[in-house]
Amino acid sequence: MSRAYERWNDADPRVVLEAAEAALAAGPRDRLLRAQVLLLLASVHQVKTADTEQALRRLEELEALLEGDESEAGRRMLADALVRRASLLYAERDDPRGALACFRRAQVARFQASTSDSVSQLLFRLGRDPARSAAERREHLDLALALAREAVHEAPRGQEGRPRAARARYRLQLVLVLEALGRNGEAADAWALLRRDDLDDNALYLRGVLHALRGEPDPAREAFEKALALRPTPAARNALRRYLRGEPDVRPLLARPDWARLAQDE
Repeated sequence: MSRAYERWNDADPRVVLEAAEAALAAGPRDRLLRAQVLLLLASVHQVKTADTEQALRRLEELEALLEGDESEAGRRMLADALVRRASLLYAERDDPRGALACFRRAQVARFQASTSDSVSQLLFRLGRDPARSAAERREHLDLALALAREAVHEAPRGQEGRPRAARARYRLQLVLVLEALGRNGEAADAWALLRRDDLDDNALYLRGVLHALRGEPDPAREAFEKALALRPTPAARNALRRYLRGEPDVRPLLARPDWARLAQDE
């Protein structure tokens, strides 16, 4: 399995996939180790190969394997698996109800600020959907706000690396929801507290959505193109394009000529 992690950034996703499959074929007897390999395989299919069916299958295997496991490591991996499955159900299967059910199960398995942030992002999209009633949209955005605040409050406290980047990303989500609700004074206060130098590549997509919400198509396009460039294969890049088509504030921009690279699948 260590070889799969070492080759994660390889330009050819088959390299990391073969290494992960070899780790599973080795038949690890330890339940948590096997669960870790399954989670890795799901990640490969979700991020590298964009094979949704295989990603969901591996996640379901992991969930069955860890059913009833009360260890900290087991609950953490189960929560991670449920969050990943929720993201796939919403983005790839257009199943927000199923996604929200998985998110709820994840928080029961192990509370994580990152899950609150993920649910806030899902509810934001639902709250910006013009096909829904005004009351429905407001309800979704109010809940998105509560969860964004929860993520900021419960964010990891480390001072270096990923904890700082996570805190910054959660606060960016808070700004996004506040602006969507028209609470511009509170949004400005949250923006002032945001350490923008702490935002890493994982925040590029969210930055693009914020620019789109603000009616700023050029910086939105630049952020999304940078996020697209980080995807190593056409399938993975097309998966990102599907996410963009699901963003209510982004969808109208995809018709612009200068957005063709983001709108058209490879």
